[in-house]
Amino acid sequence: INYYQEDLQIARKINHVQWQSNAFSGLGVAYHCLKNYEQAIQYHQQDLAICQKIGDRKGEAVVWGNLGNIYAELNDLPQAIQCHQQDLAIAKEIGDIQGECYASGNIANVLDSMGKYSAAVEQYQYALFLAQKIGDNHAVVLSMCNLADTLIKIQQFNEAEIHLHQALAISQSMGENSTEALVRKNLAALYSKIKTT
Repeated sequence: INYYQEDLQIARKINHVQWQSNAFSGLGVAYHCLKNYEQAIQYHQQDLAICQKIGDRKGEAVVWGNLGNIYAELNDLPQAIQCHQQDLAIAKEIGDIQGECYASGNIANVLDSMGKYSAAVEQYQYALFLAQKIGDNHAVVLSMCNLADTLIKIQQFNEAEIHLHQALAISQSMGENSTEALVRKNLAALYSKIKTT
């Protein structure tokens, strides 16, 4: 936080607007991590104003995504959806497929939290399609895990298992232990659910 505050002071002193935006973004993320949501929102809103003023559409999309994640944690799900939809619209507009993938996944997460499982499945499938299209294996695995988690909730166990085994193979080929652990955790939840159903 001190680093970003110093960075912000310097950026203001030399009137470098992009550096101010970067500092506000960093402060917003830092306060979000500390769960100081009010302060995080304030910094992200200042960043958003700068991004809009200078026409930084990609930066604006990132801010909307960050705000959406904060509102989701605050359980203000309608506001979270609105923010993520703004992020998605901008990503589509500027042709940022990776941004579109992440925004779609974030929308799906919120829909899942709202209990709108069919809509969440559609969004996860779209995020998965985009992740595969750009070859982002980390996003592919996360999309498959999230999709499988929602499929388990609606008792589509076979489809969930297929996605999780594919995710396991990809995560093993990537050599990412944390991602593989996530997949194995989801597989355990699947098999536990099948036993109790």
